[in-house]
Amino acid sequence: MLKRILSIFLLAIFCCFTNATEAIVVDRRPVLIGFSIPQETDITKAMLSGAKKAIGKLNAKLVIRNGRGDVDVQMAQIHDLIAQETGCLVVVYDDIKANGRIVESGKNKGTPVVLVEGKMTDKKAAFEAAKKAVEDAYNKFKAKPVQPAFYSGY
Repeated sequence: MLKRILSIFLLAIFCCFTNATEAIVVDRRPVLIGFSIPQETDITKAMLSGAKKAIGKLNAKLVIRNGRGDVDVQMAQIHDLIAQETGCLVVVYDDIKANGRIVESGKNKGTPVVLVEGKMTDKKAAFEAAKKAVEDAYNKFKAKPVQPAFYSGY
């Protein structure tokens, strides 16, 4: 019995001093998906329903921001979402010139951004567009290369 304990102890010490025991810690927290709308309307409500439907199938959480009809407020909220290190963003836009800057700042921070046209008239199409946008944003985030979080044995 003593030999067995001693051999396990020596094996553990040997493993600590070699690179053979690398371990990667897997992050299983849900992905935060930022969802920004320019203002609340019947169409954006349908989009939010579609986004929530998509979230139900993914390991993700939705962080919703409402610009209340002001592009500058929406821009500030989106920059805040990027600063909070959300995994990816879905931006519903009314004015592509104003929201084009958002895409660039998201790319600079490494945050995948998916844009959705906000001037739709069909609620069902809006629902499906937002659902697909959330799924696309999630897939873009998951496709990013993963850096190992932890190594042992050094």
